[in-house]
Amino acid sequence: MAVKGVDAANAQHTVLPTQSTGSALVVRLADQINSIDAQITDLFRQHVDADILLSMPDFEPALGAAFLANTGGDLRAFETVDRLASVAGLAPAPKDSGRITGNHHRACG
Repeated sequence: MAVKGVDAANAQHTVLPTQSTGSALVVRLADQINSIDAQITDLFRQHVDADILLSMPDFEPALGAAFLANTGGDLRAFETVDRLASVAGLAPAPKDSGRITGNHHRACG
C-alpha cells in the first residue's frame, strides 16, 4: 500500500513543496512496519503451538501472535479442543432468542 501511495504521489502533475519529504517518510514507515511484521512472524513461529494455530482456517502468523497474546499464550489453558475452536471463532455458537432456537453463527464476526 505504501508503494502505491508513493507511486500515486509521483504521478501527480502538481508538485507540492513537501511531497518528496512525505514520500520519503511513507517509505521509511513502510520499511519499519515490514521489519516489525517479520519480527512478529519469526517470534510466533518459535512458539510451541504455532503449527497448531496455523493449521486453523484463516490463521496466519500475525493473527496467531495476537491470539496467543490475548489468551495468555498457553493453549493447554483451554479445557477442550471445542472450547479452543469456540474462542478462536471457528465453531458455531447458539444465537437463540426467546422465540427462535437452533440459530447458529460463527463466534467471530
